[in-house]
Amino acid sequence: MEDLLYHIYILSPGLIVVLINEHAGSYHKPRYTNIEKILIAIIFSLPVLMGNLFIIALKYGSLAVANLDTLLQEINSLNGLFFYAVSSLLLACLVSYCWNSCTREWSLKFINSIRIKKGKAGLNQNSIVWEEAFHQNEAQAVEVILKEGSVFGSPVNVSENVSEERCLLLAVPREVETLVKKYKLPIEKVYVDTKSGIAIKVFNAAEFKKAYQKENNKHA
Repeated sequence: MEDLLYHIYILSPGLIVVLINEHAGSYHKPRYTNIEKILIAIIFSLPVLMGNLFIIALKYGSLAVANLDTLLQEINSLNGLFFYAVSSLLLACLVSYCWNSCTREWSLKFINSIRIKKGKAGLNQNSIVWEEAFHQNEAQAVEVILKEGSVFGSPVNVSENVSEERCLLLAVPREVETLVKKYKLPIEKVYVDTKSGIAIKVFNAAEFKKAYQKENNKHA
């Protein structure tokens, strides 16, 4: 039982990194199996574990005592367990930040260099189509084409990559429809869900912003 708890203590920071990276959109695959998540968590647990061992070395002033036995002795007490939990959480956030800010980009460049040598197209930062289309940090105007007709609007909430369903919450549908038709906004891209048969036209964000500002200035 104690061995199981120790394994949970050591591997849980890696799982935290995995969860943060999932919601940050760091993976090219929207959903992983439980076994894949465990393996990724083990990999991300290693830098967190090394960080905790380095803290122990600083505490005792010697690298010789920075080992798993000393770490397990430290977390046997309530104070030690609390300090380990706090340090592991902070280190997990640091590992996730480093991965998303630089390491992921380097690994992607390495993978793309191999793919290009094989004559294949390189992966981009957002290989998940849903994220590429709707997870941009800018106001968008879209037209959702359904079997019954079409709906205009500006997405204010979008389902995450890890979600099984793809949903959009659209605001100001009448205003967006008016702007699109009045200013004939150009279509920048079209998202097509081949499974459900739904298509979503995404209009040029810069032109949409200009048209919106023009209408606001008229009514000011």
